[in-house]
Amino acid sequence: MTTENTIIMNGVMDTQNCKYHPDIPARWSCEHCQIDFCKTCIKQDNPRYLPDCPVCQRQLLSLGSGNLITPFWLRLGKFFLYPMQMYALLFISILTVIAVFISGTFTGFLITVVLGLVFMKYCFAVIEDTALGHLKPLPVSNAMISSEMELPFKLFALMAAIQFGLHWVGVHLGFVPYLIALIISNLAVPANIMVLAMEHSFFAALNPVVVFPVILRIGAPYLFLCLLLFLLQISEVTTLKALINVLPYDSAYAVFLFTTMFFTVVMAHMLGYVLYQYHEKLGFVINKEADEADIKPGNTQPATRPEIRTVEILVQEGKHQEALDRLSRYLLNNPSDREANTRYFKLLEITGETKQLFNKAQKYISYLIAQNELSHALSIFNMIHRTHKKFRPAQADERLAIAKLLQQGGQAKAAVSTLNNLHVDFPSFKKIPEAYLLVARILCEQMNDDDKSRQVLQFLMQKYPENHLQHEINEYYKVVAQLADT
Repeated sequence: MTTENTIIMNGVMDTQNCKYHPDIPARWSCEHCQIDFCKTCIKQDNPRYLPDCPVCQRQLLSLGSGNLITPFWLRLGKFFLYPMQMYALLFISILTVIAVFISGTFTGFLITVVLGLVFMKYCFAVIEDTALGHLKPLPVSNAMISSEMELPFKLFALMAAIQFGLHWVGVHLGFVPYLIALIISNLAVPANIMVLAMEHSFFAALNPVVVFPVILRIGAPYLFLCLLLFLLQISEVTTLKALINVLPYDSAYAVFLFTTMFFTVVMAHMLGYVLYQYHEKLGFVINKEADEADIKPGNTQPATRPEIRTVEILVQEGKHQEALDRLSRYLLNNPSDREANTRYFKLLEITGETKQLFNKAQKYISYLIAQNELSHALSIFNMIHRTHKKFRPAQADERLAIAKLLQQGGQAKAAVSTLNNLHVDFPSFKKIPEAYLLVARILCEQMNDDDKSRQVLQFLMQKYPENHLQHEINEYYKVVAQLADT
């Protein structure tokens, strides 16, 4: 079994984007070709094995699904939007109203403490849910709140243990060691909380052997996370001071509770998102492949099938013949694939295989007409006829069918050209009078060439005097002759 290699980048992570879709983060990388591929460019047949590069056929390296996730420092505004969404905002508002309504009594104080515990459990649920890749709040349920209700108590015990440790260092080791321990412990608090949220273990969250590897694996962005959390706390205090000083007591109390819970949810969501972004480095398993950046609106739409996408990549790398061979093998098992056939004809044209192009296109147009897929048959004809004016469908009835479609679409000149010399190429074709009457109508009615129209009609009357359209041809000849004389 091949073990998946993951590129681990220390410090601030720069997202690597797909070469062929520059607005989509890459999932795979080829060291030999120096090309990065997004998920839609590469087909991974077996998740246990790394796929091969479509260009050089060597094994690719995984960039890790973390490369697909927008870094937390690029989505700061979205963290503030999280508690403003319906479920989170409603939950915070209800807790605020209840706490304000019952304030002022000892019983109210006890209920407020219970509400605080419920809120802290909700914040742990936010961390866990975000860490699993869910970026919108889930509905608040009894199961979400009541399960693992000991987590808030474990958090209080954790903070108490840290303070006890700091006190012990200050008493027994002196001020300088205490100051160092204070800085380290404060920097480690976000990691303590993340470990507690994911492991649900007080001892794991307190164990430096577990906590500090989390910090080291996140790297330099962890320090930026700590700075952001500190700034959030400063913003919370500043906002509270600005509002409380100008509001009545009850209103100020309500603002205090709501603002505190709002900023706490923002911080919980941010911690969960960091776990989500670095889940591979931290060894956490998420519910779904991280692909937030892949689904942003406006991204380039890749080919619908991996086999076709591989051909597109080979073409962009200038390997036209290899792309042609691969597409030819694919069409052996998928002869009716429209997208593949269209690309195949374009490749034949690029490589200068005109004879093969005509032969393959004629067979495909015959198939489409037999299937009554006339519009697609016409599009294939037009695609080739634009640069190869001598191209015609292989059979007489197919040429007539295409000419009718061209005439209906206003492509008069192409319709006439398609039926040109039909009597020479297919002298026994029974519908030559019908085909040439169509030519005469196109010349007169769409191209304003009455003289040529009359010549075609004269040819029909002389060459095919006993056909079933003779009366119609004679009558139309009189109209055209009158127009030409006028």
